[in-house]
Amino acid sequence: MAYSLQSPVNKGKYIVLESRQRDKASGKGFAPTVVDASATRLPVLNKSLHKRQSTGCYVQHPVHENLYRIPTVREHSLAKGIDPALMEGVTQTFGHESMGQAVSVPPFVSLFAAIGRALKRFASGTEQIVHPVFAWDGEAVAA
Repeated sequence: MAYSLQSPVNKGKYIVLESRQRDKASGKGFAPTVVDASATRLPVLNKSLHKRQSTGCYVQHPVHENLYRIPTVREHSLAKGIDPALMEGVTQTFGHESMGQAVSVPPFVSLFAAIGRALKRFASGTEQIVHPVFAWDGEAVAA
């Protein structure tokens, strides 16, 4: 399948970041983060992503190196570990604003799974939890 900038999927999606060249030339130090299909890490995807800020995250066009686009709402949800089905049919503004204020899901799932395992061990009576500030031998001591 040939890639076309004029296809309905891509029309108006890609932009030339003229401010990138202007900021660099004037020594402002502002620069967008540009990722491509080979990226294994992403910067913070914030709630203002849809505003196309000069310091935002952009996806480079696969063929035309001077064209960029902001990540889609689906890409944003996948990057944060949020089920894309929760964002189906929402506007770009609402999707990016709501997910930009969210945390990445996988670390919190892991954290709460660890807390759950610890609570189960405690509830079974096989393990005691010692408070990090007080060791209870009748006197309070700093940890």
